[in-house]
Amino acid sequence: MINKVNYLIFAIVLILLSVAIPNFNLPVANAGNILSGFSLSAQNDWQITVGESQKSADKLALDLQESLNCKRNEIGKLAILIIHPHGEFDRTEPISLAEREGGGSVLEMKIHWHRKLPFMTRNHLTIIDWEILHNRHFGAAVILDDAILSPIHPQELNNLFKELLPDNL
Repeated sequence: MINKVNYLIFAIVLILLSVAIPNFNLPVANAGNILSGFSLSAQNDWQITVGESQKSADKLALDLQESLNCKRNEIGKLAILIIHPHGEFDRTEPISLAEREGGGSVLEMKIHWHRKLPFMTRNHLTIIDWEILHNRHFGAAVILDDAILSPIHPQELNNLFKELLPDNL
């Protein structure tokens, strides 16, 4: 009985240490330094393509949803790298679209990911809402995250989504 209790205490201490001690060799991920390695034409490939510059808000939102769904796993990987740098991306669900209170649209991205801890792996879900108002980026934020540690770098996450929408709309 004492061996099991000692083993349990040891396992809990290891888990807490693996979570509490930061990895100082891990660079801070952000939208700027992730996309900076790409050439200008490659960076434009990351932007959401919406076609004509003058679109109705509804048409723009539908085009954004379609384009996001084509690139959702790549965008999801970047988002998790920014907000949970120790997490490992699994998949994203199809992007959903809803009207935003007060006008505009909200695109919702559900990202499934996991974190490997000693003796176990924890699966997580993070939901990001990207708000578009007057055909412009209004904001992107985590609205649900079931990880023990809170998401970090919220401004960098917002910047990632801001960079996805072309400026010339």
